Amino acid sequence: MFGARDFYFATALAVIALGVGLLFAQLYFSYFKLDRIFEILRNSHGAQIRKLLLGKDPISRIFLTNNIGMMIVHYKRSITNGELDALDYGKIPAKLIFYIRLMHFSALFVGIMMVLLFLIGKGTGWL
Repeated sequence: MFGARDFYFATALAVIALGVGLLFAQLYFSYFKLDRIFEILRNSHGAQIRKLLLGKDPISRIFLTNNIGMMIVHYKRSITNGELDALDYGKIPAKLIFYIRLMHFSALFVGIMMVLLFLIGKGTGWL
């Protein structure tokens, strides 16, 4: 039947699938929306410094997507630190902010679920 171990592995597969889906969402954002973000954040010192690190490879683009996402999710701290200009933040469309926050908190959820699944698997001897 469908016991606890089967449920565990089905949940683990679902979390892995969510992680892969999130990776593709970040790749899409980093190749098709990141340039738009840099256009909007023209006066933001932190974004302009990070723009110099932008390459064509997926690793640097995902890294910068996460950095810019952290600036936008924690915008009050970024504005206080001088990384983000308050007027630039106000120009970011609400859908884009929602998408960035959704990616950020989804990654946090998937990461926590992976750690929990690992601890449960090790504790029960299933891994």
